[in-house]
Amino acid sequence: MPDFEEWLATQRWLREKPSGELWELEINRLLMGKRTHLVDATESASEYIENLILSARDPAASKTFFRQALYRITETWEPSLANHLIHAHMFNLIAVYTPHGGVAKLLDFLTYSADFGRNRQPSPRCPRDLVMEALNALQGYFPQQPDVPDLRSFVLYKEVLAQALKDPRYRGHALARLIALRVYEISSDDVRSVIAESPEVIGSLVSYWLSTRDDFAAESSLSRIYEQCLHLDAQSESSTYEDVFREKLGENGALFAFGPDLDPVVTHLRRTLTLPLTSWSNRALQQFKRRYLSYPKIRAEDVGAAVVKMLSLSLTLPDAKDVRTAIAANPAGVLSSLIGWALGEPGTERGKLFSVLFNHCLALDSKKGGLEVVLVFEACLRTRRMRLIYSPFDSSGIYLTIGQRQVPLSYDPEFDHIAWSLLESAGNALAKEMALAGS
Repeated sequence: MPDFEEWLATQRWLREKPSGELWELEINRLLMGKRTHLVDATESASEYIENLILSARDPAASKTFFRQALYRITETWEPSLANHLIHAHMFNLIAVYTPHGGVAKLLDFLTYSADFGRNRQPSPRCPRDLVMEALNALQGYFPQQPDVPDLRSFVLYKEVLAQALKDPRYRGHALARLIALRVYEISSDDVRSVIAESPEVIGSLVSYWLSTRDDFAAESSLSRIYEQCLHLDAQSESSTYEDVFREKLGENGALFAFGPDLDPVVTHLRRTLTLPLTSWSNRALQQFKRRYLSYPKIRAEDVGAAVVKMLSLSLTLPDAKDVRTAIAANPAGVLSSLIGWALGEPGTERGKLFSVLFNHCLALDSKKGGLEVVLVFEACLRTRRMRLIYSPFDSSGIYLTIGQRQVPLSYDPEFDHIAWSLLESAGNALAKEMALAGS
């Protein structure tokens, strides 16, 4: 009962007449465990403190007195391993309010007590959650690289993160922070090596950038992480790392999909993040192309636009099988998109491009044993006021009209039988026409 009466009296004074001395007394009681039931009810020490501040008659004055008291306590506080509860509450208060002296105390604690890399299991002397709380608290002091990179505390912080990177328990957090602080470039070989060795760090990277409020940073960083995953999958000819990336997005409440213009889209907490493909390595783009075209949920009508986007990214699609797979999925949509793209290219290249498209159509019809795809190709050309001309009495044989020009289309000899079927049909039609004219 005396403790309850003491608590009521303290609450009344903090509401009515807060002072630095009263707040210092309350913080010390909190650290000694005398407010544990109240902290548990509010989930953290900082939430408990905020509730007290907001209940004051003058919250601004109360918060000023609290910060002064926390500063004095932080200056005299010496981290030790004697009382886990004190450390947990103190780290939480330092993380939220970042008192001036906190950074030095946190660095000392992590340097001499964290045991990075030496214990694969959490040490009973220094539990893992305590180390993570200290690392998270330090993040508040260095949300980004300081204007003076050789600042002593920042140099020490980088050394702590470098040690944490060696420990599987903290590797994900350390890697995310080193990237955010521009110590590592997210698309570098160093980052790729860490991901290759420990795919579980993908989860930490995804969580870190989904939690940022800067949409541009989130989009560019998640795009680079995805690129690294695709690059590694291309090396191993698998989808292991991409699968982990998508899985970790899901665990963080995010949805992964493809936008109508090909770019991957991540939806998270009422915001939509578009992951740009620009500046990706060619290896990652080639892997993305293969995965995209085999993705079972992709809409057929989007495939054509996607192939065009790949080409616009200088992704030349050297494997004809991929383009044919796209055309086979939706002949009209894909061919229409590709014809539109080809028309936008310089005139000297159009004949080559249309010959390539024509060859793809012949290849698919050769496999099916008909003329279905070529006829779709013709129909798509007609919608743009172009047409194929079959001349059975000409050595060139097949032409494409583009405006006032006629461009000969070349085709692979292995498709001669399909081409001759077209020419034969054209020859029979012409013979009938001439016979009717003669009669």
